[in-house]
Amino acid sequence: MNLQLKPRRSLVRFALPSAAGLSLILCLLLPAYSAAQSPTRSEEHAARAEERAASAEQRASAREAEKAARAAEREAAKLEHDCRVGIEASSAHVATGATVTLSGTLTCPLSASAAGQQVDIYERQDGGALSPVAETTTEADGSYTLTPPALATNTVFQARVGRHRARVAVKVAPTVTLAIVPAGAQASAAGATSQTRIRTRTTFTGAVSPAVDGALVALQVADATADGRWQSVAYSHVNAAGEYAIVHAFKAPGQASVRTIVHLGRHYAPAISEALVYEVPQPQSPQLSIEASADPLLYGQSVTISGVAAGAASQTVTLFARSGAGAFAEVTKATTGAGGEYTFSEAPLQSTYYRVSDATAQSTTLFDGVGFALTSEPAPSSVHAGQPLALSGTLSPATAGQVVYLESEYPSGVGFHVIASGTVGSASEYTIEHAFANPGTVVLRVRAPGADQLQEGAGAPFTISVTA
Repeated sequence: MNLQLKPRRSLVRFALPSAAGLSLILCLLLPAYSAAQSPTRSEEHAARAEERAASAEQRASAREAEKAARAAEREAAKLEHDCRVGIEASSAHVATGATVTLSGTLTCPLSASAAGQQVDIYERQDGGALSPVAETTTEADGSYTLTPPALATNTVFQARVGRHRARVAVKVAPTVTLAIVPAGAQASAAGATSQTRIRTRTTFTGAVSPAVDGALVALQVADATADGRWQSVAYSHVNAAGEYAIVHAFKAPGQASVRTIVHLGRHYAPAISEALVYEVPQPQSPQLSIEASADPLLYGQSVTISGVAAGAASQTVTLFARSGAGAFAEVTKATTGAGGEYTFSEAPLQSTYYRVSDATAQSTTLFDGVGFALTSEPAPSSVHAGQPLALSGTLSPATAGQVVYLESEYPSGVGFHVIASGTVGSASEYTIEHAFANPGTVVLRVRAPGADQLQEGAGAPFTISVTA
């Protein structure tokens, strides 16, 4: 028996099962494959979900940060808008060549924002443009202080912090001095006769700095009948060296307060000298003269009244006196010497008018002022800024409650102004206290204003160093 083998067909049938078999095989293998692949895909999905969540969180955080930044910017802008800068000068009126201390404070809604800020100071002189002059930085509390260069003319200072501005003006005046040079008695009119009463002419001199040749200077007198207002009575001009001289003959005798004033132009404040007290003598009679050994007097001092009766040797002369608006009353008599000379010794307790007469003539009226006697205890040479300075002394004569002033000299060295006051006690003693705000050197004096028939009394100026 012959057997014929068909290997190809048998092999094909073995290698390629039927579609049903293949489907069965896939059904058996697919679950196992899927089971093997499922953990990897879950991890990928979870990772992607985490990435999406992280990205969303980052975007939210970025939006919140941007929102916070915009809010901070708006708040910063609001703070800048609400900030304020101030500026003030230690003096609103100074002399040429002097300086001032500028100070101020930057205030903001948050105090921390005012610290460490740059402050730029600008100035304008002679009506020109603003120009930078100095800069500083605010302290922890927003305050600042600086001293610019010396001033030459009227100046406006401006403080700048960012877009914030503040201004202060300082008036600058020339320095003017005043001195009284009494001249000998001169006839007030030409052709004077022996019966003419001779009026004393007085020369007032001084200097102006800076010198402006031709600048007008006026001599002024305080009018006691016009509430102390100043009246111009004579004029002169400044020469090229800055000097001036004014000659004036007063019509009425007695005490007068005099000063000079000069204008150098619109870039300067008016320059005013220190006011001086001048005793205007009466015109003299050639027939019977009269004069005092001292004028004014301090309370308790004595004075010698003397003169000459022309051609009246060994003649009797009578001294008359009055105070205020009272009538003249006889005080005493004396006999003239060989040349007609006479003397009287008096100790007036108040300002007094004197007059002398003989058998044929009468003198003009002589005014002799009496001022308060003011004493002061020695002052310390230095004091700390902010620490009270106490000055004590006595005033004679005085009643309880009378005012005594402490005055400070102007930086220009011309004149004084009141900085404090005290009152006199029952024992004629006084005490004045004052605390200086800033360090420096000050020149002080104590003054008692005039009252009733007594003229003002002023102590000698003294210097104190104010330390930090």
